[in-house]
Order: sequence, then structure tokens, then C-alpha cells
Amino acid sequence: MTDQASADQGLVEANRDLYNSHTEALLVNTDDIHAAAKAIGSPSNEHFAAFGQIEADLLRQHGLASDSFLIDVGCGSGRLGHQLAGWLKGRYLGTDISPPLLHYAEKACGRPDWQFELIQGLEIPADDASADMVCYFSVLTHLRHEESYIYLEAARRVLKQGGVLVFSYLEFEVESHWDVFDATMASVREDGGLHVNQFMSRDLIEAWAPRLGFEVTSLHRGDTPHIDLTDPDFVGEVNPVVDGQSMLGQSVAVLTAI
Repeated sequence: MTDQASADQGLVEANRDLYNSHTEALLVNTDDIHAAAKAIGSPSNEHFAAFGQIEADLLRQHGLASDSFLIDVGCGSGRLGHQLAGWLKGRYLGTDISPPLLHYAEKACGRPDWQFELIQGLEIPADDASADMVCYFSVLTHLRHEESYIYLEAARRVLKQGGVLVFSYLEFEVESHWDVFDATMASVREDGGLHVNQFMSRDLIEAWAPRLGFEVTSLHRGDTPHIDLTDPDFVGEVNPVVDGQSMLGQSVAVLTAI
């Protein structure tokens, strides 16, 4: 391994260790939903639940059926899974690098037939061509482009032909995403930076898609409502709703496996 490769691997491991230390400190009490929300960036229980509902509605809008096999990469403390637990009758696999988050998610979802797996790298522990949908919410935003590409290769491997990939991303075209970039730059200036916040462009996604075995179905800005809500009043308490639609905050890419 070259010196640069060793340094890169060290950065990956340092990020993982820092993230795990953060979640372990927050989730001393594994029954604390507020801690579980805070651990993945939700400022309140209401925000945690509402954004889980937005994610669930987004996936249903793009083809998730009640009998689908869904792989939720970076499932965290189960924000999405908790909202789907009473509806999704098909298989579910949630993966994450954090043991306490996985433990909380598994307990909170209350679905003994669902699978929760601890991972260390960019793998998806599922059979080839087995899944109907794979999603990454706030996952590729914390990886370098090369790592994201490898992760998306894994998604294509496990998806059936015609299966759907959904992921969120940051882009400079959305003004609010500059806040993330500015905060990251401040961290770099202060101490060299450790936490990765990676941006993608639409032309990058469009260039990657055919090489990975996907076609781009749709790309949605993070500041424009595009998700049809099943409960607009519930979501509207914490996020803007326009004509029964809301948005994730991060931009969203929807790709189909070809």
C-alpha cells in the first residue's frame, strides 16, 4: 500500500471511529428517541418522524410496493424504517457502520423478520439481482466520489433489472447547500477538517449512470417540492408543504437499473 493509500485509509477509519464515538455517546440509553434523532442530525423527535415520512413517501412515489425488497444503506437509527414498519410486508435490509444506531433501529422498528447488518466498508450484504429498490439517504454526501462510485456498483449488483436506486446528494445549484460547504470550509481552516461533505453535479450523475448500468429517471432539487405526501399536515409542522408536496432538503436522484 502506498503512503497516500495508507493516509486515505487512515482518514476513512478516523471518520468511522469519530462517528461511532459520537453515536455511542448519544445512545447511552438505547430507548431515548431524542438521542436517536440527534445522532443522525434531526433536531427534534417531530423532525425525525416527519423526515422519515418524507423519505417513505418519496420511495413509494418511485415504485416501492408493499411486497418489495428494500435495502436501506446507512439506515442509521431507523428514521425511514420506523415509518415503513407497519406498511412494508416485503423484505427489508438496513445497513450501517454504527452498532448503537443499528441496535436502536432494530428495536424501534419491531420487525423480527427484517434484517439489520453492521458493515465496515462499501459492501451491501445481499445476493445479486435480489432487491427491488436501494436507497442512500445522506450517505454519498459523506464519501469521496471514488467511494460513492464503488458503492453504486454494489447497488447495481444487488438490484434486479428494472429495480430503482434512490439517493440524496448535495449540489452547488441549490443555494441552501452552500451552508454545508461553508461549514466544511470553516472546519478545514480551523483544524484541517476531518468530516467529509461531498457535493455532486448533475452532469456527474448523468455521466456515471450508463457506466454503472443505470439510466437516470429523474433529478430533483433539494429546495423544490416534488414528493407527494400521504400526510401533508404532519410533515407541514416541520417542513414546507406546497400543494401537498414537500422536499427532502438534499437533492434527490432516481435511477433505474438497465
